[in-house]
Amino acid sequence: MSCFFLINCNTHKTKRMNYKLDFGTGHNQFYLSDKSAVGNDRTLWSNEEFKARLAVAEGFLAIGIETYGNVKGSLSILKSKPELEDLAKYDHVIKSGMNLSSGVLQVLDCPFYNVELELKLEPGSYGVIVYSSNLYNSNIDEDEGPSFYKIVIWPDNDIETKVLKQYSN
Repeated sequence: MSCFFLINCNTHKTKRMNYKLDFGTGHNQFYLSDKSAVGNDRTLWSNEEFKARLAVAEGFLAIGIETYGNVKGSLSILKSKPELEDLAKYDHVIKSGMNLSSGVLQVLDCPFYNVELELKLEPGSYGVIVYSSNLYNSNIDEDEGPSFYKIVIWPDNDIETKVLKQYSN
């Protein structure tokens, strides 16, 4: 069962908005999506994207996770580009970005595209970093495990995808 929230992040004056992620998903993935994007995971997941644990389409990011059916993590919206965290604390780190033309960011499960979280942001381009931890202690075939995904999003025109730390199981 999904929880749906519409939160207007534009009305807050703070530098950081934090949200807890804890929901069921499937197929070792979940999505960040512009509300106006048409999700099409059939065109995603090339060998390179699978290794990077991130597949990219216009207004749509598919995040690869280490467990089959559950996402635990956090999502932070920042006003400006953050300092990169200490990569030694994480198993895998990837930086990318997305265009948010609708001004509404959605966190979606797979394969049903249920909206788990919906945030109203300014339309534009956003940088995204996904910090993945506890991957070594998780089982890709299990529904739950200790893996954790910290997602940081901020306004940025640099949306090039770069693996900053590669996980290899």
